[in-house]
Amino acid sequence: MGAGGSVSTSMDAATIGNNPYLFQHTFTGLAGLAGETVRFKLQATNDRGSTTSDSYLSALIAGPPSTPTQGPQDVPSITSG
Repeated sequence: MGAGGSVSTSMDAATIGNNPYLFQHTFTGLAGLAGETVRFKLQATNDRGSTTSDSYLSALIAGPPSTPTQGPQDVPSITSG
């Protein structure tokens, strides 16, 4: 996580084992990491071998938005019927 730290594998290989055309994966359990940067690295394996990406993808985990202090307002000068 963040700018450094150890790399851990959080994707179970069984998730993709029987799905050779998996183009996306949703990670869960990141709620406790709001405000943290998480790094991802891709490793692909097929019958000819495997390869790992040279660089990391970094993503900032957002928390839930704060509650608005005011509700929506009608602005007649820019709103039509």
